[in-house]
Amino acid sequence: MKGLYPLLSHSTLLVVGIIVMGMVIISFSNFLSRTEIDLVNVELNYIADYTKDKIFEIYNLANSSSEYFSGNFKLKLPEKIGNRKYTISFQQNTLSACVSVENELIEVTRLLNIDATFNGTSYMPASINIEKLNGNISISLVD
Repeated sequence: MKGLYPLLSHSTLLVVGIIVMGMVIISFSNFLSRTEIDLVNVELNYIADYTKDKIFEIYNLANSSSEYFSGNFKLKLPEKIGNRKYTISFQQNTLSACVSVENELIEVTRLLNIDATFNGTSYMPASINIEKLNGNISISLVD
């Protein structure tokens, strides 16, 4: 065929090459996207664990104090994950951290099994505000 139809042979080879290159580019793009989502998920898990540990530390400090305790503790966390702002929120003994990556919401939650009232949602930088009054502990997230 090469001797009879060189133009057709070259055109076919060019089209097949373009298709193969397109498939490689799409596969590589999907791989990078999946890798970014996995990395963001790992970072969110770290942030949730760090925040949970900090809450327990602050709670133990307040619980071991007298009848009244009040404090504001700054969270030392990055402002962004993968150039995206993320939120941390407290709701009914649950801590959640979430971020949107390529129109996909990634959320990590941690259960907080302590006797306190939780509330607040914030972007970073944020602080944990704790107040103990008459034995009741209130923990909130503030900007």
